[in-house]
Amino acid sequence: MAVVLISSATSVWLKRLDVKQKKADHKQELSKLLLGKKLEAGEAFIAGVVALINQLDSLRVLIIAGMPGEEDDLYYSHLQKAFQELQNLTNSLMTKERNAAYLYFDARILEQETDSEIPHLIQLEKTLIGCITDKNAMEKLLEEERADRHRSEGLLWNYKENSKKLSRTLEEYAEAILGHRAYLVRLCGILREQLAKYDLSSLA
Repeated sequence: MAVVLISSATSVWLKRLDVKQKKADHKQELSKLLLGKKLEAGEAFIAGVVALINQLDSLRVLIIAGMPGEEDDLYYSHLQKAFQELQNLTNSLMTKERNAAYLYFDARILEQETDSEIPHLIQLEKTLIGCITDKNAMEKLLEEERADRHRSEGLLWNYKENSKKLSRTLEEYAEAILGHRAYLVRLCGILREQLAKYDLSSLA
């Protein structure tokens, strides 16, 4: 009878031990799965930042070098398209609902605000678009008012001032790109440091 009781108790203990082991194994597998997703999200975020840096570099080249042989209207059209592409990339990267990295990393890590040039770039972009719009409008007026010399002289002065403002703003935008690029490179470095803390092979 004692042997039966001991055998029964041993069987119960082994079953409990087996259940605990299964729970531990499940927990470990779940942790590995979540960690894998976290690493994937972090890597995807870094890839997005790198794409943004490349877009900023292309935009800066466009601003500095221009597009030789092309009319102003076409050049400004290329600029506005580049601004829109930059905005789309930024939105895709920084919109929490569309970026898995926000599920696994503190937003304060992903949104390092120190030295960010985003507000400055947005303001400069608005100024540039305003200058381009005014420039196009004044060119049309100059064509229409060519017969009225007095009015044409006033329009021409405004046109030249607007052109100077446009040139200054383009130079300032190109400079701000360098500042924002440096900020994004630092952001990549911070996130890479976070990812370097994890080593999936150690969990195997």
